[in-house]
Amino acid sequence: MTASITKVGGAQLYTNSKRQFMEARGWKVDVISSSKGTAMLPELTQYQYNINEDLEVFPYHYTKHKCKSILKRIEEKFEGNNEIIIESHNTIMHVWGELLAFRLQAKHVVYEITERSRCTKGLYPFFKFKFERKEMAGIQDSSLNYYFKGFMDVPVSQRYCLIAYYFSKQVDDVPYDTTVIPVSSAMCTIGILGRLQKPFVMEAAKQVSEYVKNDTNNKYTVIIIGGQKDGDSYISNIESLFSGISNVNLFFTGYLFPIPQKLVSLIDIGISSSGAVITLANEGVPTIAIDAHDLQPLGVYGITTDDVLYRKDDTIVPLSEWIKRIQTTPDAFRMEAKQVTINEDVFNHHLDFINNSSKEVEYYTDFRRSSQIINRLLVTILGAKVFRSLRKNIKRTLLPL
Repeated sequence: MTASITKVGGAQLYTNSKRQFMEARGWKVDVISSSKGTAMLPELTQYQYNINEDLEVFPYHYTKHKCKSILKRIEEKFEGNNEIIIESHNTIMHVWGELLAFRLQAKHVVYEITERSRCTKGLYPFFKFKFERKEMAGIQDSSLNYYFKGFMDVPVSQRYCLIAYYFSKQVDDVPYDTTVIPVSSAMCTIGILGRLQKPFVMEAAKQVSEYVKNDTNNKYTVIIIGGQKDGDSYISNIESLFSGISNVNLFFTGYLFPIPQKLVSLIDIGISSSGAVITLANEGVPTIAIDAHDLQPLGVYGITTDDVLYRKDDTIVPLSEWIKRIQTTPDAFRMEAKQVTINEDVFNHHLDFINNSSKEVEYYTDFRRSSQIINRLLVTILGAKVFRSLRKNIKRTLLPL
């Protein structure tokens, strides 16, 4: 159970790779998601019929009758199976996943793959329950401690971590017209890879714009590889950052999959976060990894750091300094392209984690409903999609979880 199959990012690539791994071992795999659209990964288009926008909000924001109706429609797909494992990927899906698991008497693993998600007071008892059953894991060894910050300190030995691994080839030799991008050997080309809604993209664009503005002796091209949802204003906001800077060309590619090799070959300096860092580095691009929490550089991946998501120490070198170092001493940051290899041991570890979790058949179903009267009324009147959009623009204190 994942938020979306309609984008191309780490979540979708991981989901597809995990699907391939499980199917090769005889499992029947279904992917349930909530974000409307068309899957960009061809292998995930078969799950278009499983997109259910009702799952965009918490179950307790519906009436009991409506909630049961939603669960029953999903439940019918899996009746008659002897063993069912549900894996959920974000907070809303975790709650739906637990209720569905209860109805199906299935194993439910909470796999928190989002990078900046935090536990809330109302859901702490649920997540503590899953954690104590060893049915909860993050994507880094620091993820669970960050998730439970303010509620409990997770002992190092219990910071359960599963790698969101994927072996899909993200960069490939596919046709792409690079003549539309104004680059030359006299320029420095900086590439930022990531969906535009990711906070690090805007922060990186801001810092890059300041750097090139102050470096009037050189010319730059900045390529933003990633797209935005219809109605979002990230592109115009980034364009405004570079407005009036005469020594830079700005180019947006939109969503691309696979990413054309010709495009990546234009990039002198890469900037990204999480698995996309490795995508660029594997193509021989010196890539500055960005911390998902503080949005500041971790270092140059494969040269000064092996981290791609969270920092292990408090040392921060500004992005402008990393760009300058790569520009002035390119040999010190030269990267070799690498072949992507399949490492099935990673997914075997996922199965080991499930096998080592609690054998007691127990579920958490005591999700509070008494404080959700206003939210249920709004969902009934507005619908799940409009309500979720509304929540993004209203303080959480007015619409508590």
